Amino acid sequence: MVDWRLFSLLLITLTVVAINTVHWSSEWHTLSEVWQGYAITNKGHGHFKLPLLYLVMFMPLLFAGAGRWSFDSVINKKTI
Repeated sequence: MVDWRLFSLLLITLTVVAINTVHWSSEWHTLSEVWQGYAITNKGHGHFKLPLLYLVMFMPLLFAGAGRWSFDSVINKKTI
């Protein structure tokens, strides 16, 4: 059985590193400059809306696991 919580923790770590290295602006002085990185534009700002969405989607997987409707659960029920 796959431990989906471990994978979600690894993906959360990878996403946070990607936000810090690629998407987060290296120099910002006000929160409005950070907020500009939230918008998806082609002006060279952060574009971290999608990675934040990924973080939100990984949180239930981290705290609750895959659940009874996951493929692992269905496969394990059929093999037992």
